[in-house]
Amino acid sequence: MTSQPMYRYQRQNLPVLLLASFLLLAALPVSSFVYQPGHRNSNPKSIRISAITTSDPLLPEENPDIDENQESLSGVSYRQVLQGLSRLYPPESLEERNAASRTDGYWPFIQKGQDPPKQFTYGEFDLGFFAQLLDRVQQEYDTSNDGDGWKDKVFCDIGSGAGRLVLAAAALHPQWKLCRGIEILQGISDVANAKLQECRDTAVTGSSEEEEEQQQQVDDSKEEDDDDDEEWVENEHGLLIKRETPEGPEEPETSEEIDATATYRLAIDDNQRLPLAPVEFVCGSFEDPYLYFGDVDCVFCFSSCMSESILQSLSQAIGRQCKPGAIVITTDFSLELEGYIGPYPDDDELPYGGYQLELVEHVDGYCWLTGGQSTAYIHRVQKSLWEPGSGPRIKPELPASEKAFRAIQAMEQERDEAAVKFLSGVRNNMVFAGYPEQWMPDPSDYQSRNEPDED
Repeated sequence: MTSQPMYRYQRQNLPVLLLASFLLLAALPVSSFVYQPGHRNSNPKSIRISAITTSDPLLPEENPDIDENQESLSGVSYRQVLQGLSRLYPPESLEERNAASRTDGYWPFIQKGQDPPKQFTYGEFDLGFFAQLLDRVQQEYDTSNDGDGWKDKVFCDIGSGAGRLVLAAAALHPQWKLCRGIEILQGISDVANAKLQECRDTAVTGSSEEEEEQQQQVDDSKEEDDDDDEEWVENEHGLLIKRETPEGPEEPETSEEIDATATYRLAIDDNQRLPLAPVEFVCGSFEDPYLYFGDVDCVFCFSSCMSESILQSLSQAIGRQCKPGAIVITTDFSLELEGYIGPYPDDDELPYGGYQLELVEHVDGYCWLTGGQSTAYIHRVQKSLWEPGSGPRIKPELPASEKAFRAIQAMEQERDEAAVKFLSGVRNNMVFAGYPEQWMPDPSDYQSRNEPDED
């Protein structure tokens, strides 16, 4: 007897209840609403994400296992590189870099009421562990590929964020040919280019005698490599050939826009700077086959927050682009070791077929962001779709009629999605208000009526 009057009371006072709920939610701290993604499985490790506004700033913890007196295989002090990067990327500014990534990676999804993809989580991998990994994988590359040691190589960080690891690699190994960063989010990619510009600015202000000597050693090494190219050597068939004469198609140039090594340096303090290998940052997706990274010898990806589907896409991108013998490092999850890449839509020229990777080893190391420990998985490409002499591909231009047809399809899909969302909102409001079921619209009926016929 009393349930019906109470129900009418709730409906009559609905505006008051909604207002009270809104005031209650507004009183909660902002950090209560911050999306905090973790791993895609039940792994106890999780990525530490700071709130947008907090009185307790997120500060990286030092690696207790690293020996800063170590030197890289290129003879560069870990301590100097760590010092320079701490100056370029202050630990207390981590939240600012985090916020820059959220401009593109979080808010567009939150505004639509969607959960941001976990792979857009911004995190900074431990520099000490990273430096050790670059030296560790050299053994695998050197004994399995071209035997040229750890010089004149191309490095790529997929998901490079603010560019910290790319600049670290360029400082640890200044004799490398190129260090590249690929980042899908424009905002944080702009931060990376700004940091690179800071390194250029410090270079043109002058340099000390010590760093000039360091740079001269790098230049002399490159000149020696050029001289070596003119030597006569014995090939596998016992014939004498000039090194400058390739036995196969030449490797394409990595980029015509790369400045000379001497124009970029990493400032350690006001009086000392480290030379850097050439660096470039590219904004785009590794899933785009026209974003070229087929020249790389070593790939790194901080993959601890990647979903299974994204890891599968990364495996296919490696299998499509990377040459046999290339080394690929992922964190906390290994790649799919073999698979098949089908024909690419609208481009019959792109090769397709099977690929195969080899899991060489896994290495445990320190990373504060994943709870103190991270596992790096070291892969080597065994079979891929890479072809000698291949380079960047140009995306074919679609006919104007096809472009127009696809534009209309996209508009219709957007219209249908908006209509379904509107009908869903109307239905929810009617359910909340207590209207009969038969009065309510069914969004699924709208979808089924607007689906194209299969025949």
